[in-house]
Amino acid sequence: MTRRRALWGVAAMTMAVFTMAERAEAQVPQPTVHEVPLRVEDGRLVVRARATDGTELDFVLGLGSTRLSAAGARALGPDRSVTLGGAELSLAGATEDGDDTVFYDGSPAGSRIAGVLGGQSLSDYDVLIDAPTERLLLKQVGRTMRWEGVELTSAVQLQVLHDYLIRTQVEVNGELFFAHLELSPATMLISGVVAERSGVNGRKADFRMGYASFPERATSVSTHPYLAGWGGDDVGVVFIGAPVAYDCVIAISWAHAQMRTCPR
Repeated sequence: MTRRRALWGVAAMTMAVFTMAERAEAQVPQPTVHEVPLRVEDGRLVVRARATDGTELDFVLGLGSTRLSAAGARALGPDRSVTLGGAELSLAGATEDGDDTVFYDGSPAGSRIAGVLGGQSLSDYDVLIDAPTERLLLKQVGRTMRWEGVELTSAVQLQVLHDYLIRTQVEVNGELFFAHLELSPATMLISGVVAERSGVNGRKADFRMGYASFPERATSVSTHPYLAGWGGDDVGVVFIGAPVAYDCVIAISWAHAQMRTCPR
């Protein structure tokens, strides 16, 4: 009898501990989610940010370096910060490029594009890039990279260099290569080595990144020196551009060095 009472006492204490833990978890304030419209324009992902003086500026969304066009540098002046749906972002480390060099494919930024808002400015947050429903979400980093109500694959581990540059691997027509997850290019940029080894001889190719496949994506062979800097002359490298996000949700966490995508 005494032993039975003792067991019931242990069970009751265990239930009480679990109940307290559940209540404590429920009382933990959920991180604020900042949401802004996201649109596809000329093949690129574009968001609108607000400067400290209230000026609204259009930026191409990227995941690498933050770069300012000539127009963007003039509009921001010395105060290099913007808000994105209420989230404060620093552009202090942004490079100032000419309008013809802000994009890796050499196309002009034009007077409306302030630059590329990259991981250099976004990496303090977890981000959800949801082009299919035209939204970009940012929230403070949590213990895990979860987004309520969004169906995503298991996490893929990434290599984060210099705190924000994302390196991963990608298959091109079934061949595996190192890749830089950038998103700002309007096409998938590949080096000549990748084109030769994967048999890309047109303007489209099939890609696989993590657990998701991306068939028939617009692809360009690039001779930009930045690609050579990542892969060298003999090692093929891919710059993963915006086409992977047109019809697929992508979640990125620099803090956890993880990526999750739509299941496909």
